[in-house]
Amino acid sequence: MAITDKEEVAANHVWLRVRGKSLEARRIAPQSETNPTLVFIHDGLGCVGLWDDFPAHFARATGCGALVYSRAGYGASETVKLPRAGLVLSDDALEVLPAVLDEADVHRAVLVGHGEGALIALLNVGIACDPRVKGLILMAPIIFSESIARSSAARTRAEFFSGMLHSRLLPHHGDNVDTAFWGWNRVCEEIASQASEFCDSLSNINSPSLLIQGARDPCGSAWQLQLLERQIVAPTSVVRLQQCGYAIYRERPDAVIEAGCRFLVGEGLVSPAAVGAMPPA
Repeated sequence: MAITDKEEVAANHVWLRVRGKSLEARRIAPQSETNPTLVFIHDGLGCVGLWDDFPAHFARATGCGALVYSRAGYGASETVKLPRAGLVLSDDALEVLPAVLDEADVHRAVLVGHGEGALIALLNVGIACDPRVKGLILMAPIIFSESIARSSAARTRAEFFSGMLHSRLLPHHGDNVDTAFWGWNRVCEEIASQASEFCDSLSNINSPSLLIQGARDPCGSAWQLQLLERQIVAPTSVVRLQQCGYAIYRERPDAVIEAGCRFLVGEGLVSPAAVGAMPPA
């Protein structure tokens, strides 16, 4: 009997020791040594568990490997003391992510970031210029704070303080649930205050990029993608998904994977044979 995506992800649970912290991770080996590993970077309230079986499904569709990890203070990873010193996003992009790739022995990576995770991926490539990163797949990227994002964040805070969001996050974050929430709150403040510095790094990005946004995203408008497309010098593809909000990989997983397959084949990162027959564009 064929193994399911959920069984495959569960069977590949590992722990990474990164900068003195134990991080939960799940890993799937690429089907070929020449195929890259998709490295999934969660958003401000995410973790390994919230990705569910999407990474395994994506990896199987492309022949790539998958590495999914929870940053410190999220999911089942070791907690952190708040407030964290310095710039959280920059630290996660320039120190934590390279250490994760080192620890997991990943030599060819495509970073798959969601929300704030997409910004971490952009900062890694734009500032650290990590040569192991061969491409970017960014869902609902957030690089500056808009009025709709601030309104959405206010609703998220109200929902957390009411207990509703706390209850939904608890099964995924456990004892880290409060740390994850306040860490996300700090990240929102950092995006608002450091937007110009973040944008300055975009012109250094030399990895091909796929930008995906839901047309109903309450956290960011099309301006986010337009700015990225204008400033990134490497080839950039943009996909806007109708009938879709912020949680792209949960709302439209098949559309994301199809776009990802086209991108990876088009940029020569995987062979057409690895992804099988794709429907016409």
